[in-house]
Amino acid sequence: MIEFADITPETLNSCDGQIIASAPAANGDITFIWSNKNTGANGDGPRVEDLCAGHFVEFIVEDEQGCIANATHQVPYPNCLDVRPIITPGQQDGLNDYILITCIEDFPNNTFELFNRWGQLVFQLRGYKNEPSLDNFRGTGNIGATNGRDLPEGAYFFVLKYVDDQGNDQTRKGYINLLR
Repeated sequence: MIEFADITPETLNSCDGQIIASAPAANGDITFIWSNKNTGANGDGPRVEDLCAGHFVEFIVEDEQGCIANATHQVPYPNCLDVRPIITPGQQDGLNDYILITCIEDFPNNTFELFNRWGQLVFQLRGYKNEPSLDNFRGTGNIGATNGRDLPEGAYFFVLKYVDDQGNDQTRKGYINLLR
């Protein structure tokens, strides 16, 4: 069995998080091999540094008796319901391709709306989830004339409406930057 300790990144955009793995039931010398599933980086040792919130790191641990364990661990988010402020869907690197809202899965009764600089609604989704699917905002509008079209680079205003743990309606607002 592998156990994990985390150092949470300072912000949603800083990649200063860490994961420290341990194998308390292992015997003798222990070998740790890890792989960051988001960036493709690999290494050895129990500590992985310079991690971004939400990244998944897989560990394979082997002790001197040949016992092997593997587990995947996600880097924790610094705060719930933070919205990733920058997305870069056109950069073909697989990073920041869609809007990420931390812990949104805990609030399934939600609506995410995005407005352009003239206040026009260009994207709306009920039941937003952090899944890399075509439904999430990836720089393409889904309302009226913007439906199916790539939106221009720039700043957009969002409104996130959700029902909290006590059944109360809540609203969060802010900006995201779309870079191509």
